[in-house]
Amino acid sequence: LLDGTGDYLSLAADSDFTFAGDFTVDCWIRTTVCTVAYRRVCQFLAAGLAALEVYIQRSDDPNAGELAVGMDGTGAAIIGTTSIIDGAWHHVAVVRSGSSTKLFVDGVQEGSTFTNSSTLTPDGTIYVIGTNSGINSYFDGHIDEFRVLKGEAAWTSNFTPPTSAYVVPASASFFQLF
Repeated sequence: LLDGTGDYLSLAADSDFTFAGDFTVDCWIRTTVCTVAYRRVCQFLAAGLAALEVYIQRSDDPNAGELAVGMDGTGAAIIGTTSIIDGAWHHVAVVRSGSSTKLFVDGVQEGSTFTNSSTLTPDGTIYVIGTNSGINSYFDGHIDEFRVLKGEAAWTSNFTPPTSAYVVPASASFFQLF
């Protein structure tokens, strides 16, 4: 449970967070908050830009309360279509297979497929869950079962979100943070 005023998780710099090829970043989130600040689920930086970030759109944005994915310094490369600030649990997954990156909310693809096959190499400035690199865009709500799966696109089309513990594919690197 993150209170939106200073709670977050930061991770030490590590080459494990270089995203080359296929990957999956997913978690469960629950919130009721949409404010004039973006609410970051996670952010990994590269050269001062977001190599990968997932956040809730601001209340003054036309897509307020919807998820967005930024990659390789692009800003909102993918924008979701469903407001997730309803107090319900939502499964969120960002999946890249080849050069196609997709956002799934509750197992359904939202927004358009983003084409990017570059290696996303975080620079070690800071890796954070529940805020952004400026430590000022705090998530307010629950984040659970956050994981990074490298070398594996867990889903490439609509799916039923997992309801039990993850099984680690032998072909992938797996990091379950909490």
